[in-house]
Amino acid sequence: MEINSVWFDQLQKKRRVLAEQLKDPAAVGLWKSVIDKYSDNAHFVYELLQNSDDAEATEVRVYISSNQIEYVHNGRISFSLTDPKLEGKEESASLGHINSITSIGSSTKQGGNKIGKFGVGFKSVFKYTDKPHIEDDSFSFDLVDYIVPVKSNRISSHRLKGETSFTFPILNFIHNIPVIKDRFQTLHNPLLFLDHLSKITVFEDENLLFSFQKNHLNEWSSGSVKCQFVQLASPSETSYFYLFSTLVNDSRFFLSCALFAHEDGRLDTSAHDEPLYCFFPTKETLGLNYIVHAPFMLTDSRENVKMNQPWNDKLLYGTGYLLLKAIYALTQRRTTSAHRGCSGSFDGNHS
Repeated sequence: MEINSVWFDQLQKKRRVLAEQLKDPAAVGLWKSVIDKYSDNAHFVYELLQNSDDAEATEVRVYISSNQIEYVHNGRISFSLTDPKLEGKEESASLGHINSITSIGSSTKQGGNKIGKFGVGFKSVFKYTDKPHIEDDSFSFDLVDYIVPVKSNRISSHRLKGETSFTFPILNFIHNIPVIKDRFQTLHNPLLFLDHLSKITVFEDENLLFSFQKNHLNEWSSGSVKCQFVQLASPSETSYFYLFSTLVNDSRFFLSCALFAHEDGRLDTSAHDEPLYCFFPTKETLGLNYIVHAPFMLTDSRENVKMNQPWNDKLLYGTGYLLLKAIYALTQRRTTSAHRGCSGSFDGNHS
């Protein structure tokens, strides 16, 4: 792909000029403010998972060694590159992945429900590394000075053909490797609201450490609502949910609610206090006994939902209406299953 090579060189030159400007004492605090904006330890893990799902990956593998982390996904969508001369003149959705990952604040995502395809949030990785390496079948490059792409030899020992890998040599690895390992191990329902990703496997020194898995046990439709009975397996437990999703009016975004269940399909009505989700948990809670997910407008840190925001108010109202539809869908499913003798279905034996 010769045109990619030309554009890559042009992009590198353009980003090099910008990186030098950002080293000026007047701008030296920019990167610290960007990286420190995400107070959650190893926030970039969420970025990687979200972007893997956007690339339509079904599986992620993480390889932890004494001084580096390698992250591999099997996404169908590979890295792209667009003409650097058109940056700022084209629609953001047309911006290439490499253009986006080497920019400040730009993103190929639209709407408030995404973490940002290699937007500012990905820069939080520089708290842990100073030279991430990225490769797929078409590209192999390092990121230096935060935003400068530099062609490099392929180094991944785990990436298969068609896959994408990120290799992070870890700074202060004696301290930071355990922090990143703990972030992966303590992910809370990381697969519940992702469209494609169904498995995360983590290895340490080539030995299986733990995994997350989402299994779709049953699926049906009720009007405009997609209904699923899913199993989530994590390092600490196996959980079951009825998951209901519907499109937000006049958009391509989904809002969802998840009801806790038992393995046999009965609803679990024991007390739960889950936060609001925007693909992953925020720090906002409503004291509900079920989980709400929506494309909320979030604060810059992505930890909190913006208050008194009409879009968010509309979404919260919509999730309440979705719950009513979910109850109807369960009732209808019970009736249908009673006639068909289906297993794993709602039987109504709950308080």
